[in-house]
Amino acid sequence: MRPLDGSWAVFDREGFKASEPLRSQSDAVVHAKELARRAGSAQIIVHGEGEAVTSEFFYQRDERSALASDDSTATMAASHPAHH
Repeated sequence: MRPLDGSWAVFDREGFKASEPLRSQSDAVVHAKELARRAGSAQIIVHGEGEAVTSEFFYQRDERSALASDDSTATMAASHPAHH
């Protein structure tokens, strides 16, 4: 994602525009997550003015099921979220 003429645009990893300009950065994040959900998992990189990376995160389509799977694995390496 990067600013484009006063709005925000989402680009694919080859640099092609994957969306029409969006009004806000948060709209662009939502759209990038929708695209990532269709593709599987993806890294989302947010560029600010001058191409500087302002944030970067991974999005996994099956994040909740991955956590559930990890939670049910009885190993020392498995992480267990706190349950209340």
